[in-house]
Amino acid sequence: MSNGTSWVEYTSSLVQNVLRTEDWICEPEILNSGAHFISTLFGTDDGSFNAFIVVPPNGNELRVVSVLSEKVPPQFRGVMLEFINKYNDRSNAGCLMIDMKDGEISLRTEIFFEDNTPIVTPATVRALIFGNCSMMSDVMVAVRRVVFGGQHPALALSQLVQQEIEPASMPLSHGAPSLGIPAPAPSPVMAAPYYPGQVATTGSLLPPPPPPPPASPPPPEDSRKCSKCGGALVLLPRQGKFFCGKCSELAP
Repeated sequence: MSNGTSWVEYTSSLVQNVLRTEDWICEPEILNSGAHFISTLFGTDDGSFNAFIVVPPNGNELRVVSVLSEKVPPQFRGVMLEFINKYNDRSNAGCLMIDMKDGEISLRTEIFFEDNTPIVTPATVRALIFGNCSMMSDVMVAVRRVVFGGQHPALALSQLVQQEIEPASMPLSHGAPSLGIPAPAPSPVMAAPYYPGQVATTGSLLPPPPPPPPASPPPPEDSRKCSKCGGALVLLPRQGKFFCGKCSELAP
């Protein structure tokens, strides 16, 4: 960069200017490795979480990692891992991770550059930071549904994708990208809370089957009496005969 400023210093300064312009918390730090580490906080109506912007010293990468403050309890980490695997399998905009030791969930997005002097603009920085935080704010709600609401991971992911199809709540000036996840298959339908290893049933788009036909009325009783026991006779239409319910005799 010109004026003796390195690419790392220039990019770090640009990140800090973007955060301060948007009135976000901005706490820069230079690590021993030479990387620039900038902390901020993202808040929504559903809660808040920390986000960290990293400018590595190699000068060809810009990275954002957002971290949820809520830790997944040990008994739910297997279920959460299933959700994360499904999410990462369908997303091309970020990598969702869980630390199986302490249950910490993080979302990582990054941009790699071909050489050491790329053109970094405020729009690029906004798209990366706000895109990551926008995705994580939706993931935060889905995580709570799975961990604390007993929702099946596939259903939580399907609802998350449907939210991304709707217009984003982030202002367009922020340039936040969508998740990049294709439209989901029909949502699974769960009749009870999900437990690890449980198989979800798939909902059907077909109309419900018609109700069963009403039971046939009992054969009409005849006024005739059985000649053997005197019991009442019942007409059997198909046989054309009468049946005595008392002694089980057939009469013409």
